[in-house]
Amino acid sequence: MTVEHLKKRVQERMDWREQDKIKQERLQARQKEIDEAPDTKFTDFWCDDCELYVTAEGRKSIANDWNNGVYIAFYIGNCPLDHRVTRRITDTIHDPYFKHFKRTRSEEADILQPDDYGFKTLYGNQLDT
Repeated sequence: MTVEHLKKRVQERMDWREQDKIKQERLQARQKEIDEAPDTKFTDFWCDDCELYVTAEGRKSIANDWNNGVYIAFYIGNCPLDHRVTRRITDTIHDPYFKHFKRTRSEEADILQPDDYGFKTLYGNQLDT
């Protein structure tokens, strides 16, 4: 083995250790987020079956994401018709509540408002009866 080869291996090992340190810090931060979340919490949910927003008590549940080697935490609750609803504690980008909320907000932005051009033509003057 040459000195250059050894230097290269040492540098690769140092880079790997730095990447592993960053990964461990992320895992610790994720675990802290899971640990600090209350075991039960009244929160808002979106029910796909009822197509309604509901406020219900959620129970914390933790599952292992075998694909990524991390734990996923979420709240499980029930809507008034006893459908199962979930909210993410971790990985909120995949939270069904926020997915629907963002879609609804963008749809609401397209609704014609009373001050908008064409509102009176379409709906008339509601006060004239």
